[in-house]
Amino acid sequence: MNKLSNFIASLKSHRRAVGAIGFEIMRESVNLVQMNPNAGKPTIRAAALIPFKLSRDELIDNPKTLKDLLKPVFKQTGFSKKEVVTCLPPSFFKVLLTSYKPGTGISDDEAIVEAIKERVDGDLSDYILDFIPVRTADNSEEKLALVSVSPREQVVRYLECLRKAGLKVAALEIGPIALNRLLGLLASENDYENTLSINFGDTSSYLSVHGGRRLLLDREVNIGESQLISELSHALDIDEALARRVLHRDGISVDSKNDDDQAEGSDSPVAADENKISQKVLEILKPQLLAMVAEINKATVYAASQSRGKPVSRIYILGSVARWPNADKLFRSLVDIPISVLDPIANYQPMKAKLMIPEQYNNQCLGVATGLALREI
Repeated sequence: MNKLSNFIASLKSHRRAVGAIGFEIMRESVNLVQMNPNAGKPTIRAAALIPFKLSRDELIDNPKTLKDLLKPVFKQTGFSKKEVVTCLPPSFFKVLLTSYKPGTGISDDEAIVEAIKERVDGDLSDYILDFIPVRTADNSEEKLALVSVSPREQVVRYLECLRKAGLKVAALEIGPIALNRLLGLLASENDYENTLSINFGDTSSYLSVHGGRRLLLDREVNIGESQLISELSHALDIDEALARRVLHRDGISVDSKNDDDQAEGSDSPVAADENKISQKVLEILKPQLLAMVAEINKATVYAASQSRGKPVSRIYILGSVARWPNADKLFRSLVDIPISVLDPIANYQPMKAKLMIPEQYNNQCLGVATGLALREI
């Protein structure tokens, strides 16, 4: 009997050692990551990226379709159980930087609720709020918090979709929090540097400033991949599908040589023509890219103001634009801060063949899903 009890206890211990699945529905794929703690050093147990052809909203309104997409993944991979930590789609919430004054006999929660009342439409009971404090100067009378505001009906709609698809939600949060958790893990315990992440979306992008393991800022910027593709399509008089293929296939070359040098020094007329096309694409998109650089500069100034002058030491890019070839080189040519594409799966190279990632998505970042998976580790 003792041996049986010990065996059952060991099974329970093993189950607890596996974290919940980080689960994210992106614009064109469902991303899943699950971690093993491995003595305090998390490693990826399983991961999958499942493309879909519906819009994200259509998929959320069709839980049976989601269930059908997930069925072969759970059968063929090393995922354990169907418990998930997930995040709301970006269109389902807004993040507001809010100042508030804690008073005598009033909690931070109550002070934040009072401060946020005037910034939402309708009754506050129609929304679900969450917040995290932002580091402020020690002598400041006011405090700052990043508050996520989500319409209650949208949250219920999303959770019901997952429930009907056969998933059990262990926790619900927002993408910037998950990214902050991942970047906090990547930083050493004694390294409280400021970093900036840029999550490129379809119509908007999200800039987040991370101070060590704390989130200092999350700001939505009305610059997304669709605007860049539309700009290119209009300037070159080509349809948007072709413009998208050009950017996803070739990216933008940022060779330091000018067009004439390239044409004169190249042995291949095709290479010279490709360089001229790439330079033309850069010329067309540069105003929009410089608008993003201006937002980056604002974020770095804010980071310094909130951390006693400490600069942003590194920028991580992820999302749609980050999948363009040479995306990191492109932004390095515009910003004088080290930049890299955030691709945590690349840290687990021996496992990549087992992760069910289709060939065309090899460079897809699973940053948010990985950050979600780390919540319970």
